[in-house]
Formats: sequence, structure tokens, C-alpha cells
Amino acid sequence: MKKNKITIYKNTLNINGLFREFSTKILQIIEFKNFIIIRIEYNSQISDNIFCISYENEIIWNISEIIKREQEAYTGVDKISENIIEVSLFIGINYKIDVMERKILEKRIVK
Repeated sequence: MKKNKITIYKNTLNINGLFREFSTKILQIIEFKNFIIIRIEYNSQISDNIFCISYENEIIWNISEIIKREQEAYTGVDKISENIIEVSLFIGINYKIDVMERKILEKRIVK
């Protein structure tokens, strides 16, 4: 199996020599077998700041396609298993998400 080479520099993602520029700084990358999850910096113009990206550097989905909330700032993302992540919203809500099925498994209020 080929090892994918992933590098970031500020707001630019480089996967195997394929570049994608985001509007804000890349803060976090989580690798999975067939894709990566990235979290970029949010601000008043940028929300829905978590993306699923293929190793061909194509956007598979944006978090707002799964969590139907507008203008939310996501402050963290953690890998739970090979198909589940947990995302944290600034307002104190956590979601467990099946990244393959693109569906919410659990919602928790943490504040």
C-alpha cells in the first residue's frame, strides 16, 4: 500500500503533490484509510470549517452537509474509530458522526 505524503503550510494542503488552498489556516488533519478530515480556522466569514478530503485532494463533503446548522464554528475534531469522528462546536455541543454514512450518531450538550 502506497504511503500518502501530506504536508500543510498555513492555508495550503499538499497531498501527494496536489495542492488545495483554503481561505483560512489549516489547524488539524486526521488521516483515515481512504481520505483525511481537516479543520480550518474559523472567523466571522468562515464557518462549517471541517472537510473530508480524498487523497486526490478533492473535497468529498463539508460538515454542514451532515450537521444541518448554519454559521457554526467547530473547535475540534477527534477520530474515534476508522469510520467515526467526534466534532465539537463552539457553543458546547458535540456530535459523533459516521464519516462513511455521513450521518449523526449522537448529539451531546457539554457546557
